[in-house]
Amino acid sequence: MSAAYIKAVAEAAPNATIIFDRFHVQKLANEATDEVRRDEVREAEPEDKKALKNTRWQLLKSPWNLTDLEDKKLADLPKTNERIYRGYLLKETLVAILECSSIVIAEWKLDEWDAWASRSRLTPFVKLAKTIRRHRFLAKNFGDQFDRDTVDRIVRRGTDGWSITGMAVLGLLYDQHFTQVASLTLPEHFLTTGCSHVAFYCALREHCPQRSTYSFIGGPGDFRFGGLRFDFPDDWSGFANKMANQGPSAIIQWLVKDDA
Repeated sequence: MSAAYIKAVAEAAPNATIIFDRFHVQKLANEATDEVRRDEVREAEPEDKKALKNTRWQLLKSPWNLTDLEDKKLADLPKTNERIYRGYLLKETLVAILECSSIVIAEWKLDEWDAWASRSRLTPFVKLAKTIRRHRFLAKNFGDQFDRDTVDRIVRRGTDGWSITGMAVLGLLYDQHFTQVASLTLPEHFLTTGCSHVAFYCALREHCPQRSTYSFIGGPGDFRFGGLRFDFPDDWSGFANKMANQGPSAIIQWLVKDDA
């Protein structure tokens, strides 16, 4: 995630998309947590230093991997040192966001985490929030490099199928790069190449340019395209849960032939 690495890749492969994997993001969070711990131990009174002794690895371990003794020591941490405990909670919250199966919810939660870390008064986490914010900006800019064939390869599976992950990416592209994506004539492309369900979603998004992916959790209304319409579910909570976890693919799973 270093600037030197990004610069080298951009120069050697200017058309490449740079992806930052979970390992590197979580490693930065672990380092920030340990830096907070070291700073607090350095400034602590002798008696408090004794209480904080040997806490490094239990702060970095996954909660499910703690021994009973380590778990108890962590439970006492809010009373022992509130700042270290705050850093631990920031680290674990970021880990939970990285495990989120919904891109929409992960984006939303990461915005909340960014605000929390930025005002945490823990210098390592303030710096980490800035780093993640900067790299999120770089990642979001990849939409400007997309053409219609690239979107097709990401979304389509087989002749007329689609990828749940690919549809989630398509939703984010419409959210963040609407003008660019709308210029690709995706509804017509997917309709004429046999993928009418994806064509419906693209036409829906371009029909409602002010709406975001998550705003369709109540359904797309009476919109019709390509001989398809949305079949309003009897169990709205089931649809809402699918929408939250699967994003746009939930909408196209509820499409039926339009006989009107």
